[in-house]
Amino acid sequence: MTSQAAYDLYYATLDYFNNYGGVSPVCTNDMALYIGGKFDICNDTENHCLNGKYAPWNSSHIAHDRGTAADVAGAGTQQCTNAGGNGVDITNFLAACVDKGGLAQYQKNEGNHAHCQFANPNTFPH
Repeated sequence: MTSQAAYDLYYATLDYFNNYGGVSPVCTNDMALYIGGKFDICNDTENHCLNGKYAPWNSSHIAHDRGTAADVAGAGTQQCTNAGGNGVDITNFLAACVDKGGLAQYQKNEGNHAHCQFANPNTFPH
């Protein structure tokens, strides 16, 4: 992630911990390099393109390519509980992201995780 987005996410996490005691470490993922760029590329030779849904060399996480977004696992998410976390309340975590600079119109409850976006994902370059 960019340093500004990483700090925004860090401070949103601290605020969440302060407001909701007893929460274990949060589980985050889908963060691009600090300079942005593709990080989730399909490989046609191994049929990882989800049955043609994504083209090779196109990210399935385009909003993350700028290095200004991250996903935070919600409560009960298996990958998070397997790692020793218990997940966050998605709505409350998204509110913490907005409080720390996230753009409200781009925050998204993805059902099993919070998508925290700290810049307009539609700007270029990606």
